[in-house]
Amino acid sequence: MDMNVHPQIERCAPEISAGLMTALVQRESNGNPFAIGLDGKEGFFPQPRSLHEAVSAAEALTKHGKTFSVGLAQIHSSNIKSLGITWRQAFDGCENLRVGQQIFSSFHSKAIKAGFRNADAVFAALRGYNSGNLYAPVSNVYATAIMANATSDLRRRLSPSGAVRYIGHVTSPTAEPVQSESAELFEK
Repeated sequence: MDMNVHPQIERCAPEISAGLMTALVQRESNGNPFAIGLDGKEGFFPQPRSLHEAVSAAEALTKHGKTFSVGLAQIHSSNIKSLGITWRQAFDGCENLRVGQQIFSSFHSKAIKAGFRNADAVFAALRGYNSGNLYAPVSNVYATAIMANATSDLRRRLSPSGAVRYIGHVTSPTAEPVQSESAELFEK
């Protein structure tokens, strides 16, 4: 992963633990701001090496009806369209991280409303981020890998600036909503 990404994550996605977002970016793009990931089993796609190549590739893929994800946080092409941002903006590292934070936070809020708590809410939000569905077992490996890579950073509290904070343990891939009102370890 590009060592310059961590400070950018702290600056551009401050509402999520830097450890969690770093683990997400590592899993999604390995720190490549021009990464393009095709949906499904579309096969290998040669990765762009510049902003110009990335924008041109995204425009061509869109023209051919392909769906795909882009940038550091691998924002899905459907989100790029629905949020009204340009491909140039989507490949901007800071903007991509900001949108990734927005999408993750939305899934985290949905997980809390669905009854998930603490690490289970983050796990469910990661499943949602990956698949669009909080309950998608197909995303368990994805969420488990990110949680495992983020654990060391997530075990410490961040400043109370509205960041998502974690001080508990990593959840299991069979996370289910709970009905109890246990103390929140993740806050917004």
